[in-house]
Amino acid sequence: MLIATKLLAKAERETVKEKMKTLPRVERASAKLATAFQVVFDTTSELVDTDTGEVTCPQVESFEAMWERIEAVVPRHELAAAIAALFELTPPLDSDADEAWRSMMVSRFGTVRAFLKLLVKVVDFGASPEGLPVLTALKSLPDLMGRKKVGPAEIDTGLLVGSWRRLVLSVPHLEPGTVDWKAYTFCVLEQLHRMLRSKQVFAKNSSKSGDPRAKLLDGEAWEQARPTVLASLGLPGEAGEHLAARAALLDGTYREVAGRLPDNAQIVFDDDGRLHFAALEPEPEPASLLDLRAAVNAMLPRVDLPEVLLEVFSWTGADQTFTSVTGAGPRLKDLHVTIAALLVAHGCNVGYTPVIGGADALKYGRLSHVDQTYLRLATYRAANATLIEHQASIGLAQAWGGGLVASVNGMRFVVPVPSVYARPNPKYFGRRGGATWLNMINDQAAGLGGKVVAGTPRDSLYVLDVLYDRDGGRRPEMIVTDTASYVVTWTPHAPLARIDGQMHRQAGLLRRWRCRRCSSVARMAGTGSYSSTTGVSRLKSSRGSCGSWPLVSARRTRSCRTRTTSVICGASSVNVG
Repeated sequence: MLIATKLLAKAERETVKEKMKTLPRVERASAKLATAFQVVFDTTSELVDTDTGEVTCPQVESFEAMWERIEAVVPRHELAAAIAALFELTPPLDSDADEAWRSMMVSRFGTVRAFLKLLVKVVDFGASPEGLPVLTALKSLPDLMGRKKVGPAEIDTGLLVGSWRRLVLSVPHLEPGTVDWKAYTFCVLEQLHRMLRSKQVFAKNSSKSGDPRAKLLDGEAWEQARPTVLASLGLPGEAGEHLAARAALLDGTYREVAGRLPDNAQIVFDDDGRLHFAALEPEPEPASLLDLRAAVNAMLPRVDLPEVLLEVFSWTGADQTFTSVTGAGPRLKDLHVTIAALLVAHGCNVGYTPVIGGADALKYGRLSHVDQTYLRLATYRAANATLIEHQASIGLAQAWGGGLVASVNGMRFVVPVPSVYARPNPKYFGRRGGATWLNMINDQAAGLGGKVVAGTPRDSLYVLDVLYDRDGGRRPEMIVTDTASYVVTWTPHAPLARIDGQMHRQAGLLRRWRCRRCSSVARMAGTGSYSSTTGVSRLKSSRGSCGSWPLVSARRTRSCRTRTTSVICGASSVNVG
């Protein structure tokens, strides 16, 4: 959090501010240079008439004459000042786009000085082979702090990528044979941030940031399970043949995509080689749609929200599911009116006052009693199940779909009071805490269920909870969701049960898959009673959705003969079946 918000993000913001301050000087200097070189091209180049083919000789024949033309437009001393300004305000030709904010970040060394030694001492880090050089460099940083001279042999120069090599090794104020250890510190911290995100470096004994390989089978346990797993996945005993086929497929896919790029006007590469997609323009609405919308709006009656609820109650009988917490006794008179008023009060977050009325069913005492006695999670879910069932029986909803496709997404809310569900996220909540309401809607436009999760976690971590703890309706076979670079896997025909949030090796087998097109590694745990969602390891250069995970059928477990089917890597859909 500190690296992302206090260092990286703030350095980028300050770099943008500095660029905006120097932009007028850069513009003036660039304009003078452009004007001068335009005179050079106009006076020293031959001109060819494309219609007649006539060639016109250059306007000047000597170097002195050219300079006379230039100084008539831009004086020589102004031109020299413009060149000096551009050298001062613009980065060198061999620098990258990150050098400016990295230089700004080095000036903020006081932010990390206080906690750097504690970070290495207190947190028990581990690393995969790819992250081991970064972890080794991190542990060596306390020995470099405060020293006047640090030589290149004392640092890992292999970590100096891009502009970091210049900032660490070639700073003008350094003595020959020394390096800027402050810049090196931030280089290592940036690499650490990237490795932590991809789980190449992890905190041991951490449930959230721990080793993603910790629960994979290894040694004798893997040798015993290996024949069954390979047979279930249809994989050969040796990896060479399989990897060669995957490599050929990857190479062919890259070449196919590269062949279509010249004809795709929606894709542009900038000077830094970064890929940009043009925004899609909305298609104009056809006249038939406009006429249909107008006709539907004319047919809809103008009624208040409580009247809509009472009408839906009369169709579906959903109000009958709100029962007393005591579980006995006759129902109150006009209970449906009180329930409708309370649903409006809670749904609109307006309290009791706007819905209090002269009728007995709308008096404050009645509202308070029903709110405390009849409205609770169990009755809400029962009422929603009734609505889902009734929606599925409507012909129009059946024309939309069969209820086997659902979308899972979340809505973020600021929580202004202390709550167990409130977590900080300055990007969305400012200085307050917030929560995410994760809900699932099927292709019949029915809300199947939801879950409140703390803060702004990845949706895919809770997709299984929503899927198997829905209020009613058919269980979807396809989930459409933004998995945020995660892979969702589960056993579709076996009930789910979370056991203390942990996976137990005795219950089933564990296996990893590597993405066909990127460096992502998916870990799947499948059993007869539960399954899990696990994060994908992904390098910075391959973030985002590549959609290249193959649909694979996982092995049958010892406790359940049901196959587990997955997956889409960071893409827009996950097939279950």
